[in-house]
Amino acid sequence: MSQSWVVAASRCQRVRHRFLRYALTTRAKQLAGIVEADEVFVAESFKGRRHLDRPARRRGAKGKKRGHIPLVPLLIALDRYGRESDAVLLDKSLSQIEPSLKPLLTAGTILCTDGNLSYSTIAQNAPGVIHKRLIASAHHRVEDDVFHIQTLNNYVSRWREWMAKFHGVGTDYLENYLAWFRVVNQEPNTSCSWLLGGVTRLTYT
Repeated sequence: MSQSWVVAASRCQRVRHRFLRYALTTRAKQLAGIVEADEVFVAESFKGRRHLDRPARRRGAKGKKRGHIPLVPLLIALDRYGRESDAVLLDKSLSQIEPSLKPLLTAGTILCTDGNLSYSTIAQNAPGVIHKRLIASAHHRVEDDVFHIQTLNNYVSRWREWMAKFHGVGTDYLENYLAWFRVVNQEPNTSCSWLLGGVTRLTYT
């Protein structure tokens, strides 16, 4: 005989984020071969934050000030073996990008990026790393048929489409949702391991 259980929404939210915190452990620690890297920008959001520096705005209500919404930069880096790493940045400067990207690069890596000069400096500071700077505005998107950032662009496009179903995610939780997509984008057995890991986290926390 089936039974129904009533679970508080707050409890569901806590359980979800415990699983998501475990998903963070699937981030690649190193990338190899041809590596693609770029910044992605998403609108800043305080959704889910308890303490704001302004009164909370009801859904559908208009803000008091006009103007653009600040954008949060994300660093996405992946290789052609399906490994991926990401980071939420404060800005797209060298001081923000280098600590998240340089440790991922191994000797022999060919780093493909857009025109941001920060990547050139990072490659120069990483022994054995070759940099391919691809500038779309100069119609230089692909080099030698294999060096491009199209794999990354496709990954980001699918991530944005997947994120749309959540109708907005708070900036504080972006890292968790990047990790969640990374897991669902990987092999099914990896997803099973992630599920078991999440259950372990629930058991001991």
